[in-house]
Amino acid sequence: MKYILIIIFTKYIQRKVMRIIILLVCVTFMSSVFSQEKGSYKARKISITKEHVTHPKLIKETYNPNLINHEAPLPDGNSIKTYILQQKIKSRELYPIKK
Repeated sequence: MKYILIIIFTKYIQRKVMRIIILLVCVTFMSSVFSQEKGSYKARKISITKEHVTHPKLIKETYNPNLINHEAPLPDGNSIKTYILQQKIKSRELYPIKK
């Protein structure tokens, strides 16, 4: 008889503990959901005016790709420096410095 009461009592405690654990999990989940509802943002209405209407039928479709030929730089690595130097020389010829 004593053992039966202990088993019944432990099952009762297990049920109570499980109910408390489930309740705590639900409360923490709901509190985290509702705490975000009162966020630090302010709702405001924005009125948007219609600026432009685009009709897709009127857009001219072009499928011509632009191919640009890029050459590999020279192995010495000075290709960019020589290009900039040539551009400076051309600009000096077009726009000389006045003294």
